[in-house]
Amino acid sequence: MRAILFGVTGATGRELAQVLCEDDFWTEVYCPSRRPLDWTHSKLKVIDFNEVMESFDLACDAAFICIGTTVKQAGSVEAFRKVDFDLIFKICQWANNKSIPEVHLQSSMGADPHAKMNYMKVKGELEEAVKQIDIDRLTIYRPTLLCGAHRQDFRIAEELGYVVLKTLAAIFPALKKQQPVEVSSVARCMAKRVNQKNKIEMIESQEIAKYGMPPKRFLDENSLILKLLIIMCIILVIISQMISMGKLEQVVYALLTSLAMQVFIINYNRISLSKNEVMLIKSLEKSYVYLLATIAVDSVLFINFLSLYNELSWGHALSIAFILISSLLIKVYHSENIKLCKQFFNQKSRENNKEK
Repeated sequence: MRAILFGVTGATGRELAQVLCEDDFWTEVYCPSRRPLDWTHSKLKVIDFNEVMESFDLACDAAFICIGTTVKQAGSVEAFRKVDFDLIFKICQWANNKSIPEVHLQSSMGADPHAKMNYMKVKGELEEAVKQIDIDRLTIYRPTLLCGAHRQDFRIAEELGYVVLKTLAAIFPALKKQQPVEVSSVARCMAKRVNQKNKIEMIESQEIAKYGMPPKRFLDENSLILKLLIIMCIILVIISQMISMGKLEQVVYALLTSLAMQVFIINYNRISLSKNEVMLIKSLEKSYVYLLATIAVDSVLFINFLSLYNELSWGHALSIAFILISSLLIKVYHSENIKLCKQFFNQKSRENNKEK
C-alpha cells in the first residue's frame, strides 16, 4: 500500500509520517515538502511539493492532509486563508483527479462556515467545499486543542489553553468534549481508519482521543507548567524566609514537601513511559498509593491551616494559595494521566485479542 502525506513538517504530519512508516500495512510513504526533514526512514520518500502537483504519476491508496497554519504565522488573514482553504482545497481536487480512493483531512473541532471566529469559519467553509468534491471516501478529523506537539514556534495561547481546558474537563464532566488531545492520538487515529466503508465520515475529538498513547507531555523538559512550578517554589521559599518561623511556616514547608513529592511522582511516570509497558504499569500501581498519601497529607495540613486562619498575613495567604492551587492541578493532571494510560492498555489488549 502506498500513501501520500501533505504537511509532514507540521506537528501532526510529522507524527503521522512516523506512524505510517512503522506500520507494515504501508510499503511507501510519499511526503511532498518545500523543506528538508531532519529524520529519515526506508519507507519515507520526500519529494518536491511543486513537482507533485504538476507531474506526480504514481498511484496512491490514500492521501493524508495535515496542513495548517495561523494568522500570526501566515502574516495576515488573507494569507492564512490561502493556506488553510485554497491550498488544501486544491490538494483535495488533485487527489480526486488522480483517482486516490480515500482522503483523510485534519480539520478542527468547532469548524463552522457561519462561525464568528475567522479560524473556525475558514475550517468550516473548507469542510463544506471538500464534501462537494466527488471523493470515493472522505474522512474529516475534528480534534480540539492539540497538545504534545514538538513545534519550533512557541504558542503561549495553546499552552495556557491546554492547562485550563485539561483541568476544567477533569473537574466538570460536561466539558469532556473540550479536553485537549495529544498529537499522537490524531496521527494514530488517521492511520488506523483506512479502508472505511462510509463515503463521508466525521471523526470528533472524543473518538480521536481513544487512539492516544499514554501521555508523555506533562512536566517535560520544555513544559511551561514545570517552569511555572519552579518559579512558584522559588517565590514561596523567598517569602517564607522573609517571615519569622512558627507553626504556620511549618505548615507552608510541609505543603511544599507534599508538592515536591507529587512532582517527583509524575516525573517518575514520565521516565517509565520511555522504557517499557511493564515499568509503566508498575509505576501506575504505585501512583495510586502515592496520590492517596499526598491527599491525606494535604488534608491534615489544610485543617491545621484553617486553625491558624486569624494569624494570616498577606504573605502567608499568598504562599498557601499558590501551594494548594499547584497541588490541586497536579492531582487533576495525574489522575487524568492514570485514566488515559489505563484506557490505552485496555484498547491495546482488545486489539491483541482480535489479532489472535
